[in-house]
Amino acid sequence: MNDLILQILRFLHFVGLAMLLGGLMVQLRALHRQVTGTVLWGGVLQLLSGVALFALLIADVDHLKLTVKAVLLLVVIGMALAYRRKDSPAVPFGVSILLTAVVTGIAVFW
Repeated sequence: MNDLILQILRFLHFVGLAMLLGGLMVQLRALHRQVTGTVLWGGVLQLLSGVALFALLIADVDHLKLTVKAVLLLVVIGMALAYRRKDSPAVPFGVSILLTAVVTGIAVFW
């Protein structure tokens, strides 16, 4: 049963990543860039599923790695909240995409 829960949480974590990164990439081409709910909820889903995975695997994880990932993800979510209701310049979107890519790279290569 524990393996099924871990697989579901990993799936939700990947869905959150897809929502976050996909939502940001779509807005880069838009004339008036706005943070959509997809970006915000993707970040929240990724954060919550990551915390749940951490809670289940606490003995088998690198705490520094997960702390760095969580801080960077919180910065992305904070930027999404800051630019949620207004047109935004390309810089916050570029930074958000870069940070999301860094978080993904940390997960894969660290």
